Amino acid sequence: WERVGKMYNAGFFQPYWDEMRDYRVPASSQVLTSNWVGGNGQGSNWCVANGNQAGWTMTYPNSHCFSRNFGNNGNPSAWYSPETINSFIQSDTTMTQFRPDIEYTLHGVVHINIGGDMLQGYSPNDWIFMLHHANLDRLWWQWQQNGRLWTMDGPNAGGGSISLSSNIAYFNEPVRTVMQLGYGSMCYQYASNPLSRRSLDPDMDQRLAVALPKDILDKWFPETAQTEIANITDSVIHTVNAISASVANTVNQITNFVQAQPFKPIPYPARLTDAWIKMHKFNPADVNKVEQRSRDLIDVLNKAKYRSPY
Repeated sequence: WERVGKMYNAGFFQPYWDEMRDYRVPASSQVLTSNWVGGNGQGSNWCVANGNQAGWTMTYPNSHCFSRNFGNNGNPSAWYSPETINSFIQSDTTMTQFRPDIEYTLHGVVHINIGGDMLQGYSPNDWIFMLHHANLDRLWWQWQQNGRLWTMDGPNAGGGSISLSSNIAYFNEPVRTVMQLGYGSMCYQYASNPLSRRSLDPDMDQRLAVALPKDILDKWFPETAQTEIANITDSVIHTVNAISASVANTVNQITNFVQAQPFKPIPYPARLTDAWIKMHKFNPADVNKVEQRSRDLIDVLNKAKYRSPY
């Protein structure tokens, strides 16, 4: 897609939308305004009348106005929080785990709640599709940074096993050629994810480290737990035995700053619809398992009175 864009403008690049930062009230995101991609559709056909695709007539798969139909009567329910996705990134060790954790949560919920063209098999009609999938690629890259750069496993579309040697349909090249950004045709990088960063957000990690006990960190945020145990104080600091006075002072500063802020419970995210599950031939039990795990984490964070920066 980016290569196509450069055919028209050599300076074009594909941005991403970090939808997690807007998860509480998605419809209020500045991305969904007239200055950017526009908002909800209007009229009986939900035609989009503002933003960079205002008034477009699409020709695929047939002639129709470009449409969006936001979920929950125009006010989409909450999406998935940065903390939830951060937990997936830290705790999932295989693609067999990570793929459904993203597929059954953030990926599907955004498609469903934007609605209109985004809800159909021709969802790339909507510019949000590209913003959304660029973000999913970014999250995969972030997950790779935790020692999983060449991790590729799980079933392929034909029911067999996927590996680094598996062929990518249409492009006719092995998976290994697209695993590492900055090499080969993967000539791009994400500015928000330098290689020195181990987690999705150091500020969030600091808050998690001072708010959650060790056993909770081990289960839900093992990278955060490992960093504090090693007493690496670049982004995560936690009170442990025999820590230095300077570290203890930093911990106190973070704790006092966080506790001075109001507690806003993290809301449960929207669920995948039965129609979406059927359309993609997902196993409902598998979807429910991932969704319930996400809700269990939210219960843990809210019980601990964790104060999210989002």
